[in-house]
Amino acid sequence: MQAESARVVRQEFCPECGSSVFATTPHLLAITVASFDDPSPFTPTMAIWLESAQPWAVIPTDIGWCLYLVFPA
Repeated sequence: MQAESARVVRQEFCPECGSSVFATTPHLLAITVASFDDPSPFTPTMAIWLESAQPWAVIPTDIGWCLYLVFPA
């Protein structure tokens, strides 16, 4: 799929329920924490793509953040 930035993003989905499992670009691997049987060992370290966050989204104030990600060409 082509992202808003015109970069190509590959997304993988669960074959049984259709939930998003992970997405990749040449510079990023994003795994949905809900993909794990036990997500408790994982804590957020950065909030990304905040420019398009929903107004109801709760963003932790003690982690890094950016409005959007820009990768080198």
